[in-house]
Amino acid sequence: MPSSDEASNTDSTVRALILDAQGGSQEACNALGQRYRPLLESSLSRFSATEMTLQELADLQEEAERVFLNAIFSYDSEQDAVDFGLYAKICLNNGLISEWRRIKARRK
Repeated sequence: MPSSDEASNTDSTVRALILDAQGGSQEACNALGQRYRPLLESSLSRFSATEMTLQELADLQEEAERVFLNAIFSYDSEQDAVDFGLYAKICLNNGLISEWRRIKARRK
């Protein structure tokens, strides 16, 4: 488990990357994507056991990436109540459930 100094350093690194990304830095977006890749994969894995076509899985992956980018740009780095990881996880969960519902509706 990271010490409070390590966690604080990580938080400040993530906040700096978010501010840079919000300012238009593609490199910062890429760095955040790499840092949070396990979160995206974990969020998507919940749907991998369902019977989906390859196209539907690709659509879900694309939605996860879109939602993650939206989370970066909508995150308020001035507040301290919710860290970015939790915020992104909630956004991904909500976004993927909505996309899964759209996929199921298109099947009908």
